[in-house]
Amino acid sequence: MSLIIPNFKDCQDKALADLPEVVLAQMLQSDHNQHVQLAFLQQSYTLNRDLQETGLQNVPYWNAFDDIQQVKDRNGLPLTIYDFSLSDGTEPIFNNGNNQIWLYQNNKLKMEVQLHNQIEIEQVTHFLDDGCIRIDNYDDRGFLSTSKWLTHEKEMSKMKWFTPFHEAVAEMNAKNKVTISTHFRKFFKKIAMLMLIN
Repeated sequence: MSLIIPNFKDCQDKALADLPEVVLAQMLQSDHNQHVQLAFLQQSYTLNRDLQETGLQNVPYWNAFDDIQQVKDRNGLPLTIYDFSLSDGTEPIFNNGNNQIWLYQNNKLKMEVQLHNQIEIEQVTHFLDDGCIRIDNYDDRGFLSTSKWLTHEKEMSKMKWFTPFHEAVAEMNAKNKVTISTHFRKFFKKIAMLMLIN
């Protein structure tokens, strides 16, 4: 079996299908005598869409962040603008050219919603009353995956990773120190023990 570790984040404006690791996986997959497995070590909010785009949706894969975030299902439906509720007094302005919705309240920008194909929610940026920013990233399977808080100077103050059931798994502070939530510590200790045994 061939194990391939694609890096979709560093495609540098190339089409995903043109990445060497994708071309290799496609070649090996087309040769019916070759078994291929993919391993993803970087956070990706659009992995299912990327696999579909590259024709690799049927290749078995392991995703490190699925394990970290306790994601059991490979499939799901993206969150759409129809699933998104607006607070009272919010006025939406659609920017179709950039796949965005700007949400104003009392003439102040409160949220910016980044979409895919004019309907699927990828990211919601909240402009908080204290001048800070919270960025929520949604997995293409329809759940809030991460939230990142930025200071007035646009520096990260903290980041949280969530399960599909909106339980916080881990939090990273401004000094990049990661703290595992109490409820999930046993899981990570078990993984560490298995790594020591092997």
